[in-house]
Amino acid sequence: MEVGSRTLALALVLAAAASLAACEPGEPETVHIAATLDDTTTYQLALPSATIETARVVQQASHAVLSEVRIDPRTQWSVQYAYTPAPGFVGTDSVQLEVLRGQANGTGPMRRAAIYIRFTVAD
Repeated sequence: MEVGSRTLALALVLAAAASLAACEPGEPETVHIAATLDDTTTYQLALPSATIETARVVQQASHAVLSEVRIDPRTQWSVQYAYTPAPGFVGTDSVQLEVLRGQANGTGPMRRAAIYIRFTVAD
């Protein structure tokens, strides 16, 4: 079985990140993403890594063989979330990510973002 790959350029998060200045330092930004894929596709979400301090899965997807945040030093510390549904799974699944961002120069307060992804998996 050949597994395809889709990458979503996260213009939505980049645009939402611009709104962080309007948030209080302790108030998390919330981003909702809906993704539709088939049961042989790996979904990849590229996060803007320039100011990310850490990213993690807060609530794991229920029907996945792969659901993880990847931070890769071989690609200049790019940050990605990857999801592959369980073979034969058809339906909806979801995951919650948390991203902590700092200032590009390492100064200033940390900002939190909660990213909710709802997957619709079709056959």
